[in-house]
Amino acid sequence: MFNKGSTAVLSTPDIPFIVAVKKSGIYSFEEGEWVLQYGLSQDIYKLVRLGRFIFGIGDYGTILRYEPYQKKWTHTTFSVS
Repeated sequence: MFNKGSTAVLSTPDIPFIVAVKKSGIYSFEEGEWVLQYGLSQDIYKLVRLGRFIFGIGDYGTILRYEPYQKKWTHTTFSVS
């Protein structure tokens, strides 16, 4: 995983570290292990927390939204280059 490089990192009180890895997806650090949370072939360049949601913004209009209480990722793509 680390040989690909990370593109964004976020830490929240609920999740110590979330890392976007190039052309791989979103990982979290849980109990001493890196766990793939959401596989993705696009790069994510920004991770932000807005209210209870975590958003990832990336290549080709990719927007991810994570709802931590349901532990659910939603993937949307806008038609931009």
